Amino acid sequence: MDTAIQDRIAQGASGRPEAADADPASRPGVPFYKPAGSSSEIVKPPVEQQQTDVTILVGVDVGKLTPVFGTCQPPRGLSGLMRRAAYQIPEHKAGRWMTLLLADRVDVWESRMRRHPILSALVLAGIVAGAKVRRPRKSKFRRLLDGLT
Repeated sequence: MDTAIQDRIAQGASGRPEAADADPASRPGVPFYKPAGSSSEIVKPPVEQQQTDVTILVGVDVGKLTPVFGTCQPPRGLSGLMRRAAYQIPEHKAGRWMTLLLADRVDVWESRMRRHPILSALVLAGIVAGAKVRRPRKSKFRRLLDGLT
């Protein structure tokens, strides 16, 4: 029995199982694999342009749609207007990213208003009523001065 093991070791067996991806056709990176020392150019398969039926925002730096993009959250409402304005600003400007962050917050409030319309109407009415009822007060010091005269 130990002679069979010694014969396998002598033939070059390492004791490891055979590689699962030994066959180049079954390896995932084969279309892009470039053997060392070869000067042949890598040819990537063409990527088809994704079709859409919603508005996709494209930045001024990119200028065109990428081949694949997300369409599950199309811009809408006030946050959509803010996003459209932000995409007109170059990517290296902080104003673009701050506008996009603010648009995200506005989108959260818009979705809350869509989910709870009655509660949103009550909160909005309370804010408007509070703004109308509130009037500027005199400072405590000014009231004391008025009381002295």
